[in-house]
Amino acid sequence: MYAQARPKIRNSREVFMRIKDPETIREVRLEHGYTQRNLADLCRCSQAAIWQIENGVLTSISEDLATQLCKWLKRKERELFVRGEIRTHAMTSAARRGRPAVAA
Repeated sequence: MYAQARPKIRNSREVFMRIKDPETIREVRLEHGYTQRNLADLCRCSQAAIWQIENGVLTSISEDLATQLCKWLKRKERELFVRGEIRTHAMTSAARRGRPAVAA
């Protein structure tokens, strides 16, 4: 019935950081003389993501992005973010390959 083996389900754990005050991130960025594009390039994210963070559209971000922001803005994590919950969700090997998962 299946041409290939069924995808294996694995759990993926992600820690999200809640942004304390978006305005503080904007102020610190400007203090360092970064544009949104400069900071995005340093953090390896999009300029749109920085805009969304600063305007409160994104209320939580990945731990990795939060770490990069703290590094380039020279601030401690607790000054800008609150550690959020660990979200666990099932990820199939098919999802990583860009194919739809097959229902059981």
